[in-house]
Amino acid sequence: MTLQPWLYTLVVVVGGFHVLAVLYAYWSKQSSDGGVEPADSTKKSVQTKEVDCPECGTTNEREYRYCANCVSELPGGGNIGRMPTAPVGRQIL
Repeated sequence: MTLQPWLYTLVVVVGGFHVLAVLYAYWSKQSSDGGVEPADSTKKSVQTKEVDCPECGTTNEREYRYCANCVSELPGGGNIGRMPTAPVGRQIL
């Protein structure tokens, strides 16, 4: 039995869509997981919501400016992800 040329084209197109769907699912899962974890577990990634105090080693939330244990200033100063604001009493033009 000989297959028609359009049937070969249909098989290739359906197979191509299947490959694209699998790749899309793989890439979307990988991007939602934040990618591959570093091999060294002591390194904190930029996406981590915690930061370790350089003085005492206590784990603090990323938004904190000072350590909850020893009150020393944390790296980043707690201004990560915040927009600068205008001084009080002035308008932004």
